[in-house]
Amino acid sequence: EQYTITKSIENITLNDCILHYQITEKLEVGNEVFCNICKKKQLLFIKNEIFYLPKNLIIYLKRYRMKNNKIEKNEINVNFDINDFRLGTFNEINYELYSTSNHSGSYDGGHYFTNLKNKGKWVGIDDNLVFPSDEQNLLIPETTMLFYRKKMETK
Repeated sequence: EQYTITKSIENITLNDCILHYQITEKLEVGNEVFCNICKKKQLLFIKNEIFYLPKNLIIYLKRYRMKNNKIEKNEINVNFDINDFRLGTFNEINYELYSTSNHSGSYDGGHYFTNLKNKGKWVGIDDNLVFPSDEQNLLIPETTMLFYRKKMETK
């Protein structure tokens, strides 16, 4: 089943990205695979699926793509839950964000920095600097990786 993001660019969510990642995709001409049954190269369809969710969930946001033989960076801001992330149809599993990895700059140059939740408080880490941060500093277009962990069940 095809899934296309039809929302405005300002309203793209992490779950939208994950649904888009799971669409069936036809490989392009030139990427055929040899079939041992018919002994010919065949065009192939691929589909990514999520079958179970781990204790720690690391999500990489694909920020680069080829366009006109040039690599360009996608800086669309993706909205994601910080304290209560539930992945698609896995609504019974609840995750909390504990870190982000961010990249400013372009494909061939730039700078990495991170945000990390330490003892319940957010801190920013940039080279050898560690400074207080907050949740507003997490939702930025430079975010490239999200690090989640399952929330502990409380009874």
